Amino acid sequence: MTDPAEKSEFDRLMMALGSVVVIWGMVEDAVRRFTADVLFEGSADDAVEQIVLSEIALRNQIEILRKVAYVRRPDGDWFTRLDTQLKAISTSMHDQRNRYIHDLWEQADSGEMMKFLRGRGETAVSKKGGAWQLKLSTGDVVPADEVDAFFEEVADACEQLVELKADYVQWRYDARANGLWSEMKARAEQALSPDGRLSLASLVDTSGEHPFDVKADRA
Repeated sequence: MTDPAEKSEFDRLMMALGSVVVIWGMVEDAVRRFTADVLFEGSADDAVEQIVLSEIALRNQIEILRKVAYVRRPDGDWFTRLDTQLKAISTSMHDQRNRYIHDLWEQADSGEMMKFLRGRGETAVSKKGGAWQLKLSTGDVVPADEVDAFFEEVADACEQLVELKADYVQWRYDARANGLWSEMKARAEQALSPDGRLSLASLVDTSGEHPFDVKADRA
């Protein structure tokens, strides 16, 4: 087996780009699951969730998640931390990922890997010093270490997103549990007869709703 230290820059770059593809798929899945949690609370219809989310692009999912999460945010700095991660994913990380995946890569005679911009921003016409000029993009040397560093940045953002989602789910569960306890306590107090005896019939919930069905609470 080839020693990693002996791999060519081309091989290292191919490995790094493949890692970026995989981790970005994980980020998109984390955003999608998080969006489903805040948007379809208590829903048991997975098919409807899949239909809706499959028709929404990543950046639109992020914007929906950000706005709905603000409405249903826990106390503290939770939303500020979420907002920071979502903005980074939808702007700088998203753009850099697209450049790594969609630009042209070529290996120079020196062995270095060159990246040539393709698509938006590849050419530009501007006026400078009273004269119009055409600017064409040229290749830039991009070491595999730079792509590896981007992978680590995205992986950290993905981890932070998963933790924020776990905090949200726990907070919603605790809120429902506390609400149920308060409701049961209130019913117990109302059920006490003048002689101090408890009427069990008055404690029965006849609403037909499960106490942890979060669909009942959209606050």
